Amino acid sequence: MIETKDTSAQEDISAQLALARRQLEAVQRVSTALYSVTDTDTLLRQALGTALDVVGADAGSILLYNADRNVLVFRYVVGPVSETLTGTTIDLTLGKGIAGEVFRTGLSRITPNVDTDADHIGTIDARTGYRTRSLMTVPLNARSGPALGVMQFVNKRVGDFDSGDMAVSEIVSSLITMSLQNSLLAKEANLAAIARSVGEISHDIGNMLTHVLPYVQSLEGCIVDVREGKPGSIDTLETFYEEVKENVAEGVDRVTARTREMASALKGEIAPLVFKSGRPYETAQRVVKGLTAAASRVDVRLSIAGDPALEAVYDGHRLYNALYNLVNNALPETPPGGSITLTIQANSEPAYYTIEVVDTGEGMPEEVRKMLFTDAAYSTKSGGTGLGTRIVRRIVEQHGGKASAVSTPGQGTTITLRLPCLPPGASHTVI
Repeated sequence: MIETKDTSAQEDISAQLALARRQLEAVQRVSTALYSVTDTDTLLRQALGTALDVVGADAGSILLYNADRNVLVFRYVVGPVSETLTGTTIDLTLGKGIAGEVFRTGLSRITPNVDTDADHIGTIDARTGYRTRSLMTVPLNARSGPALGVMQFVNKRVGDFDSGDMAVSEIVSSLITMSLQNSLLAKEANLAAIARSVGEISHDIGNMLTHVLPYVQSLEGCIVDVREGKPGSIDTLETFYEEVKENVAEGVDRVTARTREMASALKGEIAPLVFKSGRPYETAQRVVKGLTAAASRVDVRLSIAGDPALEAVYDGHRLYNALYNLVNNALPETPPGGSITLTIQANSEPAYYTIEVVDTGEGMPEEVRKMLFTDAAYSTKSGGTGLGTRIVRRIVEQHGGKASAVSTPGQGTTITLRLPCLPPGASHTVI
């Protein structure tokens, strides 16, 4: 009986793990496309194809609303009848159709069997010759104003559409909506500041998603130990699983917050800083906690030092992003057995404090160090953009501070952020 219970628990955890990895992969791929693909049509087709792979659907479509005609238009279609269905419309004045109902209500909907759903329009199947059995429909809800359309998935290959499929579909839907809004804004606004903000936010989202995966991968190792019957493996799995859930939940919250910022940026709204009194040490602790799993996988030790009681006024969300970028940049430059230390302490000037990020990595050439916190900053890593340090500089400057670096090739790097305890202009905006 105990063995059967343990086996069932392992299978359940394995299933959840598999779904989590599929969801993370979908979000990461679509987020990457969001700031690497400039052509909206290409982006939306990639996003739709990615979502279909993750939920295991046979076909899918993105239907966009045409206000002049009051119809939903099959704009992007992936599947056996894509050529026939593309351009087909659903007349919303008739008050029929599952897609129309989801568009009007803004609520996602799973239809396990279209034959028993009175809202299903059978004439589309009759026209295309394609047999629809089940549907999952999610709205493309704009943050303000009317919905842009709906996204629909057809015929789950194995089993039925479920809440896990719905969750990842709604995330992809929000990213697609932002892309559509970006396309509309590009026709009527100067996108320089907007593109910069979106790029920075997308960069952070990519970092966050990348470092959720080590927790999932470590969980796989625990499951293997259980299957091999190693002593104490069940207890270890249960303990670590709780840690994984907590860290993934925190990661999702941060991604959600950054996604909201992206939506605002795409509308031309750059979020102002929110100054609060707090302890920078605690913000640094959250950064260390979020990156510990990734550091452990490459045998790098993360630690924090300094004054836990030091208080200052700062935007906790942005300071977190700055420190996260600095530590994340240092990880691949620090060899196995090395360390990265964050130190928070009072400055020799009473009105300031400093945060140091010290690594025992490879260091950097002088020409790279000189440009580190300038618009000309670049990365020596394969595929790197230098965007991370530009984000750090912008955040530090928004706080009225200054960032600097000391580095010796082969001996490591020290990044120092000198920040005012009360940023200029913050005295009237502190919450």
